[in-house]
Amino acid sequence: MDLRRLSGLLICLSACRSLPSHGVELTYALADRSAAEKMVSVLERRLASFDLRGATVTLAEGELTVRLPGVSDAARLRAVLEREGRLELAVVDDEGSALLAAHAAATGVEQVADPPAPLPSGVTLAQETVQERQGVFLVADGRPALEAAVALVTPRLPAQRALRLGVDVNDARRWRTYLVETPPWAMGERVVEVSPGESEWGGWHVSLGLDEQGRAEFAALTTRSVSRRIAILVDDEVLSAPVVMEPITGGRAMITLGAAADRATQRAQAEQLAFVLRGGALPAVLAFVRAVQYGPPR
Repeated sequence: MDLRRLSGLLICLSACRSLPSHGVELTYALADRSAAEKMVSVLERRLASFDLRGATVTLAEGELTVRLPGVSDAARLRAVLEREGRLELAVVDDEGSALLAAHAAATGVEQVADPPAPLPSGVTLAQETVQERQGVFLVADGRPALEAAVALVTPRLPAQRALRLGVDVNDARRWRTYLVETPPWAMGERVVEVSPGESEWGGWHVSLGLDEQGRAEFAALTTRSVSRRIAILVDDEVLSAPVVMEPITGGRAMITLGAAADRATQRAQAEQLAFVLRGGALPAVLAFVRAVQYGPPR
């Protein structure tokens, strides 16, 4: 036998024996097979962030299988693998007139101070002032009720406006809306560096570095949006909406995670978001089929 082939075989056998004998296999159905190769590539990059030795992604007969050696509980990994991971920026319309008009058309209530509107139970219309602009937003104790209210109001919004939801930074138990301009900027396509970190004031964030095209586009967006808020969205959820104080030309951005009540939760959210964004956005939704454990756990 060729000594080089024998050497390679021995190395392979040694590596295979060193892999855990137990693990989890996740299976997903692919409705859009044209996106299969990109789907595999994105999942492989996300798995690489976890440094799982021997983890594989395979495609066969319209199903995608993720094999996770040494894993007993795949819940945390599933949260990363199955998240779409679409990162976008959208300028917030803080004037409030468009939402107020849409609210009036949907409910017959024209002023915030009028009697309660026929919105879903627990949803209210609130006021806020941002950079001397008087605006309004919908707020509720739970996301499902707020989503129902958004569905009621959205058909009355003008073109190039949309409502997006996010946790209220002043009360993590509540959800609120942001009226944003559309279409958003697809920031995730221009991200080349992602790293979670702890801020000087103790909160957690995710730092982003952009490529040259992203740097130019981000600079242009922030230049025309000085003194306005820009919503940072992941899969249409607003994570934060900072006010742009000056043009940002250095090609770097930061996503703060201030809604969580404790630092441990913020850290977990920052690390999970970083894992997702490093891999890029999934080209299609993953349809979960089953999770199967194999081998005896150690």
